[in-house]
This record gives sequence, structure tokens and C-alpha cells, in this order.
Amino acid sequence: MLWWHKWGGLFFTFFLLMFCISGIILNHRKAFSSVDIPRSILPKAYHYDHWNLGAIKGGFQLNNDSVLFFGSNGIGLYSSKTESYIPFNRGLKTGADNRIIINIIKAGNNAVIACANFDIYQLDVKKNQWVSLSKHLPTDERLTDIANEGNNLIVQTRSHLYVASYPFTRFKQVTIKAPNDEKIENSLFRTIWTLHSGELFGLIGKLFVDLLGVLVIILCITGLIITFYPKLISLNRKKPNRVQKCRTGFKLAMRWHNKIGVTMLVFLLILAITGTFLRPPLLIPIVRVKHSPIPFTTQYTSNTWNDKLRTIRYDNVNKQWLIYTSEGFFQLKSLNESPKRLGSAPPVSFMGVTVLEQQDTNKWIIGSFSGLFEWNTQTGAIQDLYTGEPLHSVSVNGIPTFTNSVAGYYKPKDKEAIVFDYRRGAENTNMEPTFIRMPKSFHQARISLWNVALETHVGRIYTFLPQIIVMLFIFLSGMFLISVLISGYVVYRKIHKKKSN
Repeated sequence: MLWWHKWGGLFFTFFLLMFCISGIILNHRKAFSSVDIPRSILPKAYHYDHWNLGAIKGGFQLNNDSVLFFGSNGIGLYSSKTESYIPFNRGLKTGADNRIIINIIKAGNNAVIACANFDIYQLDVKKNQWVSLSKHLPTDERLTDIANEGNNLIVQTRSHLYVASYPFTRFKQVTIKAPNDEKIENSLFRTIWTLHSGELFGLIGKLFVDLLGVLVIILCITGLIITFYPKLISLNRKKPNRVQKCRTGFKLAMRWHNKIGVTMLVFLLILAITGTFLRPPLLIPIVRVKHSPIPFTTQYTSNTWNDKLRTIRYDNVNKQWLIYTSEGFFQLKSLNESPKRLGSAPPVSFMGVTVLEQQDTNKWIIGSFSGLFEWNTQTGAIQDLYTGEPLHSVSVNGIPTFTNSVAGYYKPKDKEAIVFDYRRGAENTNMEPTFIRMPKSFHQARISLWNVALETHVGRIYTFLPQIIVMLFIFLSGMFLISVLISGYVVYRKIHKKKSN
């Protein structure tokens, strides 16, 4: 046990430090939203190539000749006359995370509105720049989408809708009602996720998990001191002053290592165990499990849709709303009515919808990391747009297949659609590369510190490891950490018992 705790912990120290640092950053996305780093210093898998990595999520037809494309690298203006693409980010907040654009639409008075993670903007056509409307929005919650109905602009967060008419200076909060015919429950996956981050208990919970991260960093540092100071003492045995300092440091490190490890053991085990369930293989059995809201947590609220809203569209033909939530697709005639679940729907990965475009009266294009589909909301018929075959067996909110990881979609008038695969980039549904050459400016693109922290936390950034290890990184790391924690406690109890005797 002592050998495993010592050398196993030493081997795991670097990864454990990365878990702690990245976890603290992940817990405070908005605070770090303006911080980014060059993609060029990261492994090649993080470099843009032919519009991959979500570079384009969609396009907005600005006029006959121009399209505003938007995605993970901000907004670009494409001219069909010159086939040129230039950045169009003037007025947007700095920081790569602040320039991840979710949607661009036309609202009342022909205003062009863009939605980012934390802000909404209106295009000043005369100055060719974006003007923030966020000061008029009475929420700090992360934004998920925008839509329009007549002259109304609808801004969607993860829990509420905010409605305003031109000039969009007064937003009214709208809470979508619960469905009449079913009870919306909470996802066990989401519950474990928020328990792991502390978000389940609000800001206090997140700060407590941050504290756990800091304490684990101290455990790592004191563990290194305990491991290497005896060697330093041996090497400096002819220097009494240095030996004394090393012994003092060793005793202090041992005292705090034991005190923190024993006192916080239960919380650290909960942190490790919950983390292992957030990626395969342990994710698979819990991904569809539901439960009632837990009292005294952020789940326990009168808002059925708390933290569940993801995408919203207004069906101008049938005069009704289509919303995608973490619980599936719903329709409602007006924002004041109860929504009704759409029974048959295309498969959507648990990471959510990336494409939701109306094709005609009842047909919609649905894209996610589970593929690209045409969906008739009236009949329930679903067609795979890559194979052309009808889809009969539907698995909703499942594990992404990654065969066709659809990150974006744009259909030019009278031309074939452009699909933006997360890995392969711009292509048609025959997987043939298409679209214009990616500008050189994308090679100098930056990535948010938050995204780097996410890639580090889940292990994808360690591209030097075998692919199977990367896929199981969270599970293996969780098991490793649990074994190191338990072995350390067993060693402590044995030593403590000997001293007592």
C-alpha cells in the first residue's frame, strides 16, 4: 500500500495538477472568457483546417452578394462576387470565448442580431460594427439562442426566455410552462456533472470544489516534498543547517499532507467517483436515467426548464414554436402555452443540436454529432441525409457516433448544402470537400483558456497518448485517484495504530 501510494501518486502528480488547475478554470467560464491563447502552440488537432472544429456553425444572408458566416472563430463576411472571406468582428468583446457566435438572425425593423455565449449584438450597418445590447438584458445566465417572431426578438438562456420589441431596450422574462401530459425530470448525468463541479449547490458549491482543487494541489506539493526531501537530507548530511531546514520542511509537509488527506478524504472520493461517470464507459448506463429534483439544490425550483433550454426556432409557416431542450424536442403555439413533446425525433448526441433549420412547411434539417437528418415534424418521418436512407430506429440523447460529427450547416439559394463536419470540415453530404479555401487568418486563430481547460480536463489534449487511453482517460484517472486516496488512508491508519500501541 505504501509503495503504491508513494510511487503511484508520484506518477499521477502532473495529471492531478492539471485536473485541479483546469477544473478551477472550468468552474468560472465567464471570469476567464476574455483570456485566450494561440491555437498554433497546441497539438495539430486544435489547428483549423478547411473550416473544421466548428469554425462555421451557420450563415446569414446579409444581401444578394454577402453572407455573414459565424461559429467558433467569430463572424466573417463572405462575398460571392469576389469569393472572399474577411473577419467581421468589430465591436465584439475581445477573447475567443466571447466570440463564439451561436446564431445571427433578422429581427424587428430589419435589425441584424448576433448571439454570443454571454452577449447579444445589433449590427450598425452604417459603421459596419456590432453594438452590444447586453446591458438591456436582465440576466447573467449563459445565452443559448435567439429567434424572432414578427417584430419581437426572443433571447434564450439555459432557463428562461427574454422578449423585446424594437429597439430592444426593454426585455421581459418569460418562463415556459410545464407540459400538461408529462412530468419533466432531471438527468442523472447532469446531476452527477453538477455535483462534480459543485454547481448543484450554487456558487457556494462551486467555491467549495475550487477549495478542494487547491487542497489537492497542496497534497501534490507536500507529497513531492515527502518523497524527495529524505534524499536531500542524505546528500547534505555534512551541512547541518541545510539538513535541519529539510527536516523541518519534511515534518511540516507530512503533517499537512496527513491532515488534509484524512479530513477531506470523503469529499475527495466523491469528487473522483463523480468524475469517472462523466465519460465512457460509466457514462453509458446513466445517460438516459432520470430522477425527481433533489431538495435543497439548484434543481429544486418552480421552473420546469431550469438549465434545460438549448435551441429555439419560430415556424413561420405553421405559426408555432419548435424548441430543443436537454429533454428532447417540443412544440408550442405561443410562449404562454404548455409545450407538447414531439414523439418521433432524429437522434441527437448528448452534446446537443448544432443545426436546426426549417426546409419547408413541415420538414426540418437536424444536425448534431450523431449525424444530419431531414425530419418531418408532421409525420415523424426521418431521413439520414448522408446515406439517403430512412431512419427507423431512433436513439435520442445517446453517445455521439463521431462518424459524421455535424458542427454546422448552410444552404445557399439554388445550390447544394454545405455541411461543416467537426473533424473533416466543409463538405457536401457525399463527404466531398467543398466551399472556399480557408483564409490564412484562421492559422493565427486563438482558442479560449476555458476550452483549453476543458480539453485538458477530459484528457483530449494529451495527443501523445494512445487513442484508447485518451478515450478512457477520465475513467482510468478516476480509478487511479481513488486507489491512491484509499491506499494513503490505509497507510495513515496503520502508522497511527502503531503509534497508539
